[in-house]
Amino acid sequence: MKYSIDRAVAYLIKHAQLSSQHACAKSVRKALSAGGIDIRDHPVPAKDYGPFLIKAGFRHLNLETEADYKPIKGDIVVLPSYPGGIYGHIAMYVGGAKWVSDYFQDEGMWADRRYKSQGLFDIYRP
Repeated sequence: MKYSIDRAVAYLIKHAQLSSQHACAKSVRKALSAGGIDIRDHPVPAKDYGPFLIKAGFRHLNLETEADYKPIKGDIVVLPSYPGGIYGHIAMYVGGAKWVSDYFQDEGMWADRRYKSQGLFDIYRP
């Protein structure tokens, strides 16, 4: 089955909560599966999703800063762990200036200020 951004986004929106459930990777992984991506051999930590997404057919965008980036529906952000963190973060852009992981994110792609203070991110586009 060909990957459907619309099915992935619809799944993510339908299952998102109002606050973090600490299950961003699981939620995005299930959305990818709903969109038609084979999720076998997926990583566990969100910060490790880059190579998995490349293998699934996404391309990595080479960006220097957030200002260089214009999101489109279906883009996925992968954030490294902040100091003291372990898993990092992953979310999908669903359109309408909204990023969703396991919840509707108020801080855009950053999830929270601990990630934003680092300023480090990778974007993967289907």
